[in-house]
Amino acid sequence: MHLTQIKLAHFKNYSELKASFSSQFNAFVGKNGMGKTNLLDAIYYLAFGKSHFRIPDNQLMQKGASFFRLESSFQISEKTTEIIIKVSPKKQKVIEKDGKKYKRLSDHIGTIPVVMIAPDDTLIGTGGSEDRRRLMDETICQVDKNYLTKLNAYNKLIKQRNAALKMLAKNQRWDENLIASFDEQLVGPALV
Repeated sequence: MHLTQIKLAHFKNYSELKASFSSQFNAFVGKNGMGKTNLLDAIYYLAFGKSHFRIPDNQLMQKGASFFRLESSFQISEKTTEIIIKVSPKKQKVIEKDGKKYKRLSDHIGTIPVVMIAPDDTLIGTGGSEDRRRLMDETICQVDKNYLTKLNAYNKLIKQRNAALKMLAKNQRWDENLIASFDEQLVGPALV
């Protein structure tokens, strides 16, 4: 599989960009601040439906723009696959594969396998475990839909459990049964 073409509109520092790629080797060369990493982030966005840098969608739009759009063509096993992503602040994000809109983002994960390591990712080797875990989770989710489903369920339960803990702390009371029920529910998705 390889990316054959990409078109960007109002994504980060690109008003408009159209680029074609070789199936062999591609290199991006330019001065600092010219958009090399932004182009890589656009490719990552096409794979995951979000920025590698955890930037909210409304901050990915070029200043003064009311939308951004990413279009791509991938050669996958002798077949051309087109991925289009349309983002407008007051509308739902649209991700299409070959003209058909996905109902859920999780259905798209794994269509375009991508691993991105950017200049700021040196902490993967030297920092805490959170960055390494994120890299491993993203990589595994692309090849194992069951892992993605369980990871989403686990993260949702953790978020709910943490919100309950904050509420209990704010009210200065403890509900052992509530916390125990979250702990029991966490076991299922944690077993992959």
